[in-house]
Amino acid sequence: MTTSTERLDLDSLKQKLDEHFAQIGNRIAAVIEVVDTIASTNAHLLAEAEGAAARFLIARQQTAGVGRRGGVWQSPPSGNLYLSYCFHSNQPLSLLALLPLAFGVEIAKELDSSLGVAIQLKWPNDLYLAGKKCGGMLLETKTLQDGTTAVVVGIGLNVASHPSEELLGRPVTSLQSGCEQPIFLGDVALA
Repeated sequence: MTTSTERLDLDSLKQKLDEHFAQIGNRIAAVIEVVDTIASTNAHLLAEAEGAAARFLIARQQTAGVGRRGGVWQSPPSGNLYLSYCFHSNQPLSLLALLPLAFGVEIAKELDSSLGVAIQLKWPNDLYLAGKKCGGMLLETKTLQDGTTAVVVGIGLNVASHPSEELLGRPVTSLQSGCEQPIFLGDVALA
């Protein structure tokens, strides 16, 4: 049986990202890396921030995923999306702080248009499906030697499964729970 984690098509992801960057006038080619297990995609990109512009890191599992305010983000190896993106910016931090909301809006629009999944946003960085949390975003920054800011935006999205509601103490769900048709991780990553 093919699991959703095995359906990541890096060539298609790279092509879609390169097309998007070309549309917005960005000449930097995207770098995409997929790893089986990592402590935290955000922490890894922050540690390598100096050379990580336009770099995407996707993990099949995180052993030390982090949520807002340092909370634990449970990241089992079960077909969910754990992705971080690093870019460099000269924008003030006050503007960069709004990016999780902007990313959330775009994620919700894309999932609705491409997969028919109606995601709601909960300020400042949570993604909800049918009143239950199904994902979240975390923005972290680091000032680089040249004075620019490395911005790492992490996205955790429950695609095929979700952590235990009892362990988290709140209602949680996955995208698959809200759909009749199978949802594959590669399709979500491309959305």
